[in-house]
Amino acid sequence: YGDVINPVLFVLHGSYSDSRAYRNICEGLSDRYYVVVWDQRGCGLSERITEEEFTLSYAVDEINRMKDIFSPNEPVTIVGQSWGGGLATLYASCETDKVKQLVLIEPMPLTGADMQQVFKTIVEFS
Repeated sequence: YGDVINPVLFVLHGSYSDSRAYRNICEGLSDRYYVVVWDQRGCGLSERITEEEFTLSYAVDEINRMKDIFSPNEPVTIVGQSWGGGLATLYASCETDKVKQLVLIEPMPLTGADMQQVFKTIVEFS
């Protein structure tokens, strides 16, 4: 969404959802940013993945790959909601020089055992 010459903003959706619910946010921010939203691995219309591929390190790698495509030379702004807020926080803590701004909307627990428990619950839902 928006003009590719604008600064890049990623929108990361919550768990068990997809990018469609964020259309209004994307359109609303597209006057100031080039907004990139996608169905994260294993979610929405993306390809199904195995439990082994559904890890926090894979999620960080996915965001990094998107950054390499859409903003290889400049830091990005990230808006993350729920699960996406946790991933955005993790990414920002691992890749501090690649994130300019971080906006969290009702993020999942962000530290230690609470984060691991939420992650385990999301992954082991069967």
